[in-house]
Amino acid sequence: MGKGQSEVLSTVILVATILTISAIFLALSMMNMVRTSTYYSITYVASFLTNIADDLDTFMLSPGTVLTYPLPKTGTGVFNTVSNECTITITTGGTEILREESAALVYGVPPNQYSLPSNYAYVWRGTNKQGYPVTTTNQLSLVLKPSGYTPMGTITTVIQYGYGQVDGIAYGTYIILIPRVLVLTGPINYVYIPTIHTILNTGRNTLYIKIITISSTSITLNQPMEITENCNNETSTATVPPGTTYIININIGMGMG
Repeated sequence: MGKGQSEVLSTVILVATILTISAIFLALSMMNMVRTSTYYSITYVASFLTNIADDLDTFMLSPGTVLTYPLPKTGTGVFNTVSNECTITITTGGTEILREESAALVYGVPPNQYSLPSNYAYVWRGTNKQGYPVTTTNQLSLVLKPSGYTPMGTITTVIQYGYGQVDGIAYGTYIILIPRVLVLTGPINYVYIPTIHTILNTGRNTLYIKIITISSTSITLNQPMEITENCNNETSTATVPPGTTYIININIGMGMG
């Protein structure tokens, strides 16, 4: 091979190497941009769901209230309502006397776009059993039982998890909005049970929420009752002392169109 040919070949190899390295850096840069964009989208959705939770707590005892929200167009994740994600039970003396199911609102991101460890969990909005704000699920209680009626805490909670499946769909990370049970004890006990039910699922442009009905029943027992709520593998309990207890069921409709 002549000297000229050797120099040309060396130049071709050098150019090919530079182009390959540039392509790798470009791909890495694009991946980083996607991850950064997804991270900020998740933060924005968490704030969006927190605002919804604020409104739910405000209007929960106002039947007939209708709330509508344009759903954020993040381009990275999707919203879903998941039926029967939460189960609430009341037992006394080992006998179940009430069982309620509740849906949940979920925003999830595909694993190939953004993923966090499967043991990741962060409470964007929630409290412990006494009503004090927390950020970890090991402190969170799905049954709120404030002492002395105050602080009331927040009934609707917003939690972000890492990699996992919800209703058979795999997410790299997802945020879930769920209602919690509120227990107030005293001379007369009160148990507030908000449950979400899917009323519409025809699109992904607008979120609709309606406080459909509120009903109340009373029960008088000479033994304590145990309230349990289980949502997305989180379980919490609280005990209601003997006496007269009013159980208030709050039926919340939620859907997308």
